[in-house]
Amino acid sequence: DGALILVPEAGSLFRGGTSWTVLTADGGINGGFRSTSILSSSPTLTFQSTQAGGVLSVSTYRSTPYTAFALGERTMGLAQLLTSAAGDATGEMAEMLAGLDFSSEAEISYAMESLSAESYGAFSQSALEGGRALTAAQRAGLRSGGVAPGRTYIGDLNQGGGTSNALKNVGDSTGLAADEAPGSAGSPELTVFLEPFGMHANQGSSGDRVGYDAMTWGLAAGFLYHPTESWTLGIAPGFFSQSLQEDGPGDGEGSVVEWSIAALIGYHTDDLYLDGMARLGFDSFRSNKDLVLPGMPRTADARWNGTNLTFAVGGGYDFHAGGFTFGPVGSLAWSNLHEDSFEEKDAGLLGQHIRARNSQSLNTELGARITRTFESEYGDITPELRMVWNAEWLDGGRSITSSFIGYAGGEYSAQLADQRYHSGLLDAGLTWAVTDRFSIVARSSVELFRPDHDSLSGSLRLQYTF
Repeated sequence: DGALILVPEAGSLFRGGTSWTVLTADGGINGGFRSTSILSSSPTLTFQSTQAGGVLSVSTYRSTPYTAFALGERTMGLAQLLTSAAGDATGEMAEMLAGLDFSSEAEISYAMESLSAESYGAFSQSALEGGRALTAAQRAGLRSGGVAPGRTYIGDLNQGGGTSNALKNVGDSTGLAADEAPGSAGSPELTVFLEPFGMHANQGSSGDRVGYDAMTWGLAAGFLYHPTESWTLGIAPGFFSQSLQEDGPGDGEGSVVEWSIAALIGYHTDDLYLDGMARLGFDSFRSNKDLVLPGMPRTADARWNGTNLTFAVGGGYDFHAGGFTFGPVGSLAWSNLHEDSFEEKDAGLLGQHIRARNSQSLNTELGARITRTFESEYGDITPELRMVWNAEWLDGGRSITSSFIGYAGGEYSAQLADQRYHSGLLDAGLTWAVTDRFSIVARSSVELFRPDHDSLSGSLRLQYTF
């Protein structure tokens, strides 16, 4: 009789290829259906109505997979798993997919970005950078700081690395005579140092990686033994703490804390200097992020542990002219960061189980430094400037494997952005030789020309030789 009948869609997950009867012309409804129209809009589903006499049926088809809304490699693996899960998901997983099906394209992309395990890659990268800063502080003890001429060092500058305070009193500067230098024959043989440091790093967000802002502070201490005039052996405990804020839809935040111990060795002649170290760090991670899911917001909280193993070598050579000391410097450091598996909490069955993983780094520096010592009534003052080309050669194919706690149908891999890069590092330092045994070294380092990434760091070292 021309009446309009509205039939709401089912409030559950639509399976692809499913057909069902919506209405029959029984119970007082006379005649057939003149026409039908689908009012619900879905970017992933297509509804098709069929009229046969007094019976109206509807079939649904998954016309567009979730992969169409993936943000590059960041969420492609997750999108493939969700597309597969649409055929057999139940419970909370099915409820989540039903919400995605009737959301906008932008909301689907946003939800998958907040779900993706790719966001944990920012913690791995930040931990490696913090480890490099701590490595530099621990290795800094091999530098003389103006106290022992010739006992020099080139440190790992990357992400807040150190100034090469390889100071040699030559030319018209007075300093200590060779036979008065701590560590020489017949002189005291033990040096202790303490170095607090800080760093701020920022990475821009892009289609293949989440951005973040990280603040790092830490402390290194050390004990150095000089068995001969040319050799130095040492041990250096240290730690750093990072606070991390992600630039993503889930407003993720967290922290990284590492405690480590390093074994040090150094060798020098009049102008040649070499050093090496082995370092083992024990890491603890914390993450909290919002899951931006249509109609069912959740929070994912995670705790996990890891270890950071680093081997590093460095060296350089000094030339002298007109009271200046200058020359080439170089450094190489290899690190392996292992992170244990863990499960997200507080997200119910939509939480994920993250598999254990390893991230490796091979970082090199090559550059030059120049320094000069000035006398004063308060002790010798030595400024230094160093310019270094820095390169990361690994981390080109890392991924994070994950699965949903409430879905046993498979797992996915979140591909991480290629972390290889080239950058410039500009480092300035100032050493104050307060006495022939005590020195203070301040330094600051800035990273230049690294795409979508910058960092600024500073440190203050106190060193005393017995």
